[in-house]
Amino acid sequence: MSSDGKIKLIVRNNRAYIWTPEDWALMRKNRFIGNFVGNLAALPRQDSHEGLPLALLPEEATLMVEKELADFKEVPSLSTMPADGIRQESQSYRNEILSEQVGLLKDMRKKEIEKNIKQIVEGKKRKRMTDALEALTDEELEKQILKEECDRVQDPKPSVLSVQIFTSDPWIKLDDYVDAVWRYPETDEDRLHYFVYKDLWEQGFFVTSGKKFGADYLVYPGDPVKFHSFFIVVCVDKKRQFTPAEIIMRGRLGQSVRKTFVLAYLSDDDKVNYQSVQWTGK
Repeated sequence: MSSDGKIKLIVRNNRAYIWTPEDWALMRKNRFIGNFVGNLAALPRQDSHEGLPLALLPEEATLMVEKELADFKEVPSLSTMPADGIRQESQSYRNEILSEQVGLLKDMRKKEIEKNIKQIVEGKKRKRMTDALEALTDEELEKQILKEECDRVQDPKPSVLSVQIFTSDPWIKLDDYVDAVWRYPETDEDRLHYFVYKDLWEQGFFVTSGKKFGADYLVYPGDPVKFHSFFIVVCVDKKRQFTPAEIIMRGRLGQSVRKTFVLAYLSDDDKVNYQSVQWTGK
């Protein structure tokens, strides 16, 4: 988040991303959804649940800036090799994290041994023990074996330790951020999509991508976490002509998923108009 309280939208390859939990929370508070595209460190090797960074629809990003909730930024220094000072600081931090993990893992192993010491002692008794151990009392034997087992605990190999992957670079300074160039909307199609998205958002709806239904947007009456979408919206040119089969197909799609299919288009004065399609046939 910027010092002025605005969200930083980091532009990369003509897409806008949010990288910090604070910016995500503020964005969500203002009914912008986006789409997580990052991997969760706690749940690797799966794609059912994703995390930061969050990619925004170009319509979302443009409207956020228009409403003065965000600024487009980029960090040129991320495209260059880091300075020696940053490398050393990063390596020092990495070594510190790995050292902490080694200590924690060794402590966990020792606690596990303490928890199972009685079973370990019984196992030792069933095996041949030295005369020195046989001469000890049960309490002394338990302490002796506990010490021996703990002394045998070795440092785990670096290959089994976790490496922290940052969702935002902790060594970036405020001076590293510069204003980014943002060209959306450029075409008439872009303008159509932007005006439709903006109109729906200003009516108080939550709006997400509708690609999974072959549409432009899914429109929710409340937070998508709590509500199902009510409308499937497709943006069309006002001069577009539809065949009866197309109308029936879209109406039946909406009926099959219990949503209303909506065609959105612009009038000559750029006002957004809507036409709903509902299938009542059998």
